Amino acid sequence: RDVEALMWSLGVLGGLGAVLDVMVAQGMRQPAVLRGGVLAICECAWHAVSDKEELARLPIALRMLLEVYQREEAAGSKMRDCTKALGSVIACLAPHVAPGSVPDLDRGVEVLLARFQVEPISSPGSCVGLGKEEREDLSKSDPTSIAAEVAAEAIGRIALFASEWRQALRSCGTLEALTRWIRCGKAPRRLQKYLFWAAGAIAGLPFVTAEMQLHMNTPGVIDAGLCTIIDILDDDIDGEYSLVGVERGADADMSLLLMIVVDTMRANTGAAEVQARSGHCVSLLAPLASQHVLQEAAPVAIVALISAARRFPRRGDVVRGTCCALRTLCSLARCSSTAGLEHGSAVRESIVTALQNEGAAECMDEIIGSFSTGLTNADLLEDATAVIALVQGVEVVLGKLEEEPKSSALRAAGLKALFEVGRADIGIFVGGAAATAARTCAKVQAEESDDPTSRLHEMAALLSGLLAGCVDSR
Repeated sequence: RDVEALMWSLGVLGGLGAVLDVMVAQGMRQPAVLRGGVLAICECAWHAVSDKEELARLPIALRMLLEVYQREEAAGSKMRDCTKALGSVIACLAPHVAPGSVPDLDRGVEVLLARFQVEPISSPGSCVGLGKEEREDLSKSDPTSIAAEVAAEAIGRIALFASEWRQALRSCGTLEALTRWIRCGKAPRRLQKYLFWAAGAIAGLPFVTAEMQLHMNTPGVIDAGLCTIIDILDDDIDGEYSLVGVERGADADMSLLLMIVVDTMRANTGAAEVQARSGHCVSLLAPLASQHVLQEAAPVAIVALISAARRFPRRGDVVRGTCCALRTLCSLARCSSTAGLEHGSAVRESIVTALQNEGAAECMDEIIGSFSTGLTNADLLEDATAVIALVQGVEVVLGKLEEEPKSSALRAAGLKALFEVGRADIGIFVGGAAATAARTCAKVQAEESDDPTSRLHEMAALLSGLLAGCVDSR
């Protein structure tokens, strides 16, 4: 462990060149140096992207890793670290090297793809009678699945960073290999997410749509598909797993996918994680669906969303997904009717009727009561308050905010919800609502005057400014 830590430190301080020098000089005689060097390369490879000298050393690192990989494989060693280092180097080199131009790079990709020639050991049948932690330990102990995870991640990054390699991966059977593993019924849930993510990076949403249709009653596969939809469509995600720029498909594909997501909610009512991510996906897909499909799918989605929130009232992720999706659907109903879109009135009527029949506003009240405390619930409270404003009117929300005690998280979240809803459609402040809202802003600011720089004061000032413009324009 000490030697491995020293090699990692050497990589951080001296870069890839220093690590390779030590590996060449000592690694073949000292396995600990070799293992430490492999771990250090994982870190150094990503830093090499912005350094020309380090980038020039990556082919040397690749050649060395291929030798180490061959040796480790022959010895029957666990391949996770070596596969990860190999994948990191290849993913960094791929944008600069075309397929077929560097034999070592082609060979490295073949090594990664070879991880999917053997199916994982664990299976649903082997987990019967085991608790959740025991099942997770079993999946973590399977070296085949662990190595496949890092290989799938590397393949996805190669496809994501280099369009030429994306086409090459499609043409050499990569999707077929990933599909076999998805469908084999033995891949652990964590691995399923990597498999879907890699396939999504190569083939985009059409692949996800096709696979989800085949696994409607398999929560682990569905959960992985939903995660990939979010990675592709959510523009607010700015992380290393965001699938920006991959194929999304045609408008009709979005409508179909929305219906599939709603059907998965109905087919997996007991799977909390499926319900939570489905809500997120509905909020992303509904604005992209056709008015005709929205008229049919939205009421069914509303029933499923509210049922999920009531079935899992203490699951923050489920409730958050429900609130986010309902806010989107409420906003779409208002936009459809006010913009004069074809089927717009029918869409609005179908959504409003479903919201009333299912008691959406009452459900939001229950959620606010359960999650009104806690610094991490601001987005959830904002979405819930926005739904109430869109369903029952802004006066109902204003009354709730005035009744809330000082420093309540709901006050700031509610003011922000009213600002965002009003900014999207100022017409929601009809009649005397604008004047009432202005008085509420002044009241809560006066009651919490001890910190004029707080978020509540910021939101109250924004809403007051919006309302002033509304009054002036009238």
